[in-house]
Amino acid sequence: MKFEIHSAPHIKSSNSNIKMLIDVIVMLFILYAVSVYYYGIKTVYILLISVASGVATHIVTSLLLNKKVIFRDYSPIVTSMIIGLLMPIDIPFHIIVLANIFAIFVAKYPFGGTGQNVFNPAACGLAIVIITFSTEMFQYKDPFSYYNVQQSNVIHKSLAYNMSVGGIPQNTISDILIGNVPSAIGVSYIYLLIACMLYLIVRKDIRIRQIFFTLLSLSVLAYFFPRTNATGLKSVFYEVCAMPTIFFMTFLLTDPVTTPVRGTAIDIYAILSGIVIMLFRHFSVFEMSEPFAILVLNFMVPCIDSVVENIHTKRRRISFAKRQKQRQRDFINNN
Repeated sequence: MKFEIHSAPHIKSSNSNIKMLIDVIVMLFILYAVSVYYYGIKTVYILLISVASGVATHIVTSLLLNKKVIFRDYSPIVTSMIIGLLMPIDIPFHIIVLANIFAIFVAKYPFGGTGQNVFNPAACGLAIVIITFSTEMFQYKDPFSYYNVQQSNVIHKSLAYNMSVGGIPQNTISDILIGNVPSAIGVSYIYLLIACMLYLIVRKDIRIRQIFFTLLSLSVLAYFFPRTNATGLKSVFYEVCAMPTIFFMTFLLTDPVTTPVRGTAIDIYAILSGIVIMLFRHFSVFEMSEPFAILVLNFMVPCIDSVVENIHTKRRRISFAKRQKQRQRDFINNN
């Protein structure tokens, strides 16, 4: 009796996840539409430049590697849209292009392309520009400031920065929930992000148990080990809603290519996700440390898959041996 262990990545076909990719694109497009209302027409430029550079990199890389260009492969579009939503409104466009080139040319195709990448491409692209252009990446404007000429050039720190230095957000709860705070253009609309998450759960594009266990472990650490003077439930609220937690959980942590496939492994990965994210928030020098946490988690996935599969294999072998012994006893008793 032979059991084979298959570690992540788990999706091998560019056509096996088209439905999921289309669902995600629709949700991301809704976030862009809301961002246009909050931040103005520059949001459209960010979307177009990000998607154009991502798709162009996908085509050029495929040609360089003598691979067939699959135009029904929507994964570069998803990657590019995610990268764009994590940019501040006044980000220089060359940074967006660099993030997309690194995500697809360096983090995706060297491992075999769509469905075979070990690391989340968007997280890789974001990590490199955060390290290289940390000043530009963390300069934010107030929503609706483009309506007011006097405020259009005022730069603000995000709530994530305030919390990283031990401060407590001074914004009201309602402002935090509706996204009326300085941030990247697509990560702070908590009500809308929750709606997107629920839609993807109902469509079975993401796993509710993964979301639950990630939130649980993150919340437990936020409750007992707060980063600010806000303790208990306030600390949990700020870690979940004042940080880009829900965005990353919905669109990056649940990536089926770079996450485990078995239920037990998913639970372990989800619990570790909350722990690793909180550790990075406590000790990272960057206010947006989630991309680095995701890359560490991606690195751990094959080990989690192998350990869990070995445990299940041993259980199956024990169960099989017990059944064999029972058959032998039944044969002896009957004869």
